[in-house]
Amino acid sequence: MGVGLAPGLTSVLAAEAHRLGDGPVDIVIGLGGGELHGPAATAWTYGMLGTRFPDPDGRSIRNYAGMKTFRMPADATGYRTGPAVRADFSDQHALTRDLGVPVRTYLRLDTSTATLGLAAMTWAPALQKVVPKKLWGSDRWVAMARTDTVPALWVSGRSQSAATATIAARAVQVIRDRAISKPTWFHAVETAESLQLAVPELSVRQWDGANWMSGKTVD
Repeated sequence: MGVGLAPGLTSVLAAEAHRLGDGPVDIVIGLGGGELHGPAATAWTYGMLGTRFPDPDGRSIRNYAGMKTFRMPADATGYRTGPAVRADFSDQHALTRDLGVPVRTYLRLDTSTATLGLAAMTWAPALQKVVPKKLWGSDRWVAMARTDTVPALWVSGRSQSAATATIAARAVQVIRDRAISKPTWFHAVETAESLQLAVPELSVRQWDGANWMSGKTVD
């Protein structure tokens, strides 16, 4: 389970960040607003508007609220330092359980305007009716995870759909070579090192300048 870009790659990065460091893990997933996503992905994204999910500390978090500002690597093309919002990606719940520390996922688009638009729509879901299918921006994505004690681990690329397919193909290789007899998350059978060896284009890099810039959190 959890095979793709997020969850999937994000899960592997978060597990590696936890192995290297201490404390809670933050995940940032950046998706290009200019990529034309399929109807299922669009329905899933808009279906979370106004809905809530449990935070590791027990609070009820509204999707696309809880905004924070994160520094981004200069090499993450198309992604400047900007806001990100909480989103109910499933791996954060599994990781919180498996790693024994709070894991939280934040979503942003490659333009702050589009990200702020998601934040606005979560309070007024009807606004989705006027949103075009293709937003401003590119097809570039970025995935990043870190704790407060180690450099960030991050990967970037183009076309999250193609990246998801690549990771799914890698998952097929993994389950072909291993005996898996029960539901298993991707981060339980894959590491950052083994994934990069198998898929060199998913180059995992470290970034030592990633001190999070925490803005005021609004739930």
